[in-house]
Amino acid sequence: MTVAWEENKRRACRGNQKLTESVRGLGEGIGRVKKRLTAMLPPRRRKTLTFEELGIDRLFVDEAHRVAGLPQTASERAFDLFLKVQHLQEKNRGGGVVFATGTPISNTMAEMFTMQRYLQMQELRRNMLQHFDSWAATFGETVTTMELSPDGSGYRLQSRFARFVNVPELMQQFRQTADVQTAEMLKLPVPKARDWQADDHQRALHTRVKEVCRAARAPHGAHQERQGRSE
Repeated sequence: MTVAWEENKRRACRGNQKLTESVRGLGEGIGRVKKRLTAMLPPRRRKTLTFEELGIDRLFVDEAHRVAGLPQTASERAFDLFLKVQHLQEKNRGGGVVFATGTPISNTMAEMFTMQRYLQMQELRRNMLQHFDSWAATFGETVTTMELSPDGSGYRLQSRFARFVNVPELMQQFRQTADVQTAEMLKLPVPKARDWQADDHQRALHTRVKEVCRAARAPHGAHQERQGRSE
């Protein structure tokens, strides 16, 4: 396999500098993945049972959102869980794995892709959505806006997912494996909120925070002018 890869690489890159750099990057990526997989294997000198030899045929993961993070630079724990899930799904024709969580999506839409990548990898591959870029282009809309830089020195263009698109198709696919239960459906007992009102100190602090946020959103010159007047 390695010999064939090297031969195809030489043929494809002949006389094409950009393609050479791309292929070199792919080769380095393959090498990094091999090293990660090798590092996860137990040392041969130890007489250790592998996960496959343990005979496990079901996997239940509670609070799955805490361990299911699988970004491009995945943690060893998340990648290890991903491999175990794929192994059990192959043994059980796509089943054998249960993820339980109350917050599958809490911050970004990428978390839904992460859940699907664990539990619906074959479905994503059938629809050519196994890569995040293609998935996001199908189910998300990107909006580019000006945002204040973290250090406050200026503004920068930032692209973020503004909303979901093709929601019926996405939910139809997601609900093939997800059993969604809402608060109205469960009707669990919840404590009643007490009547609460902010005191004068809290109201003054809230007003000050709004002024600071408003000044941060204003143009740089206007902010300096306001600062000079206050002095």
